[in-house]
Amino acid sequence: MTVQKQIATGTYALRSLLAVEALSLLTSIHHVDELGLTFLAPAALAISLPLIFMWWFRQKRSNVARWFYGGFAVLMILGFGIADGFWNHTVKMIIFFLRGSERANMVGLPFRSVGSAFHEVTGVLTFVATLFAAYFSYRFMANTRNVQGKSNDFTPGTQP
Repeated sequence: MTVQKQIATGTYALRSLLAVEALSLLTSIHHVDELGLTFLAPAALAISLPLIFMWWFRQKRSNVARWFYGGFAVLMILGFGIADGFWNHTVKMIIFFLRGSERANMVGLPFRSVGSAFHEVTGVLTFVATLFAAYFSYRFMANTRNVQGKSNDFTPGTQP
């Protein structure tokens, strides 16, 4: 593997982790605001699991760790990013503003009522973070497709 591909792989790993962590953090803040302190335990899991899976991957170059990380990222992207961030907040707010910013004009639509400004903004930002998480997680998974074995150095001839 060339040095340039190794650097790109490390870069995508870091960017993917940062994007997934941003998504996890925004989702956690958003849902603690909505559900209260009962969401703290799931929030701690959502924030810590990507770190653990990426650390595991970086230490062992394990495809199992890589797939756990990728699977977790996909679940976050689909569940919290697309279903919640995009549908429940971004689309809802677009329709809300197109209908004159009146809560009464939202009656009968398949959305929850419009929440506080903080709640809606964090919901929309969750979708924005999802776009970055999806792109960089895809690039990370694509660039690490053939990675195996234990190697932490980035020297020519070794795997990332």
